[in-house]
Amino acid sequence: MKKINFCAMALAALTMFSCTQEESMNLPVAGEKANVTLNLKGEESAGTRATGATGDDTQINNYIAFFFNEQGQLVTKHEVDKSANTGPDRLTTTTAATEVYVVANVGGLTGSGFEGVVNKDQIAKVVKSLSAGGSHDTSTQTSTNVWMEGTGTVKFTENTGAATVTLKFLAAKVTVTVIDQRKGNTENGAIYIKNDKIVLLNAGGDAKFFDTDKTTQTSFFNGDASYPDPANSVVASFLSKTYAESGVHFYAFGNASSTQPTILAIQATRTEQNGGTSTVYYPIAFSTLDAGAIKPEASTFAPGYSYEITLTLTGNVAAGGGNGTVDPEQPLVSGDVTVTIEQAKWNPVDINKEFN
Repeated sequence: MKKINFCAMALAALTMFSCTQEESMNLPVAGEKANVTLNLKGEESAGTRATGATGDDTQINNYIAFFFNEQGQLVTKHEVDKSANTGPDRLTTTTAATEVYVVANVGGLTGSGFEGVVNKDQIAKVVKSLSAGGSHDTSTQTSTNVWMEGTGTVKFTENTGAATVTLKFLAAKVTVTVIDQRKGNTENGAIYIKNDKIVLLNAGGDAKFFDTDKTTQTSFFNGDASYPDPANSVVASFLSKTYAESGVHFYAFGNASSTQPTILAIQATRTEQNGGTSTVYYPIAFSTLDAGAIKPEASTFAPGYSYEITLTLTGNVAAGGGNGTVDPEQPLVSGDVTVTIEQAKWNPVDINKEFN
């Protein structure tokens, strides 16, 4: 078994000043006009490492800041574009503001789902989808744009205030490395298994902003159109990628379901010399029976975690070994796959699984 350690890059600490767009709600909120310096920072992690194709997924492209008073009513809100500036942001509000809520990388207010928010109860009811549109061919979470949220306390000295907000990811990230050590797997052999795709199944579809429960899902997306989907799962092509031994990664929202866990799988075609073909899988499920049995932290697909998975394929295909499974929801025995898991903030989790 080969174990690959992974430690994902946490968000860099940011201190920012820039031009912003302020929207005053003209609500009857007491307090004098005041400036607040807003500092955004990411969670700390045990270490850092550049993550290749996903190395920019900690960046803040834009954010919306909502200032609330002690009663939870909106005082002011601001849109801030960070595409051309890296300095701190001084935002105008009133001394009635006691708390600030920040959502990052959702774009501007218009069409964001946050435009009608006037209190803290409303902002905690905003739900946004993993899919960017009705055709489900584009994800809202990409290597350069991952949604984040955070809150902070506003502290004033006369009419000058400051707040620090620790941002957290709403999605989890999974990256896969494949080590193919199968024997007797030749194209003209009696049995040949060709790895076609890497797919994510039962991916959590809803991001629940500022909700204490982010892993109970009723919306799921599925990267495999040929797999008999559960009734509440929708096929999304962005959760299916051409097979590669390294570099394939996905983002999805939290999922703690024990009956419909998120599953990462190699999808392959098994061809027998007599002409018979079938689709087989080499899966790893984020459940207590599979990934969670290797690492307890991987029992659920949890927001803010980066799961670095190594799948090692072994066995003699010509002799009937290394065949995978026709049902990706049934974990393969350890003799078929070796998996290693470690967890990141982005929390690092490495998972190794061996199939033979």
